[in-house]
Amino acid sequence: MNFEKNDLSKAREGDRLWNYYDQAWEVVESVRPQFEFPIDFESGNSCDFKGRETTDDIVSTYFWNEIHFDIPERPKRKAKKEIKVWAVVSKKGEIYMLHSSEPAVNSPDYMLLELVKEIEIEE
Repeated sequence: MNFEKNDLSKAREGDRLWNYYDQAWEVVESVRPQFEFPIDFESGNSCDFKGRETTDDIVSTYFWNEIHFDIPERPKRKAKKEIKVWAVVSKKGEIYMLHSSEPAVNSPDYMLLELVKEIEIEE
């Protein structure tokens, strides 16, 4: 948002301005252009023609209309995960069984083959 575009120099007594921090409308009590914070509100607050309440403010507090921000969801992160699968393979090279945990192979006719793959997932 470009706060430099926020121009309240045409504010007049009786105008309503949106106070973003308080999420409420405030009524302009008076406008005194010779002062650093020329717009006075019935609430006792005041601001400059950019809608800032203090010289330290970077962003505006007051606007002509209500300001709402949509809060985005946390972006999905990419993460690496190692996948291990064990294959029970016959001496002829035929896959007999796949396991997600290391199985016990007690036969001389079969061997155990560990397959490892690193994949990218979203968290």
